[in-house]
Amino acid sequence: MEFDLNQAKDIVTNGMNEAQELLQDSSKVDALLIALEERLKEIPVAGPVLANIPLTVSLVKSFIGKEYTEVPVRVIVTLVSSFIYIVKRKDLVPDYIPVVGYVDDVSVLGFALKFCEPELEAYRQWRDEKLQKQADDEAEQEDGEAAQQEAAADVEAEAAAEHEPEAASEAPADSFTGPVAAG
Repeated sequence: MEFDLNQAKDIVTNGMNEAQELLQDSSKVDALLIALEERLKEIPVAGPVLANIPLTVSLVKSFIGKEYTEVPVRVIVTLVSSFIYIVKRKDLVPDYIPVVGYVDDVSVLGFALKFCEPELEAYRQWRDEKLQKQADDEAEQEDGEAAQQEAAADVEAEAAAEHEPEAASEAPADSFTGPVAAG
């Protein structure tokens, strides 16, 4: 099966609504970046390097939002500088040259990722711990809500029981119709 540019365009166009919706929720964006990391790791040879790209985007985003500031500014500047080089298209080797045209882009990004590797790993650990804490907090909140609902149901059941007439106390003594024990 051959894959062409028009098919790629259709795939991207068809995903636009989902992407716009996803962008409204930062936790969904974070989940997407993590899933993208995992998927990129599967690419032969370049996968481990490519998998750090979403992590770098997440790091820069967290730094700018002042959510994660335990990283030297030089690391953020290095990463953003490599992004600018790739985006601005002022290449040392023009991209239109097959295969070789992207060597400079990969080299610049590879250098930036290698230079920032310890900080990227520290950020990955912080991010994973934060996500685990959020998941634990959500589970705890759900458990608390379930316990509150159970307690409320118990209170309602007790209140209902108090208002129900007890059958034994309201029945006249001479109207007992149950079985009589032989004696």
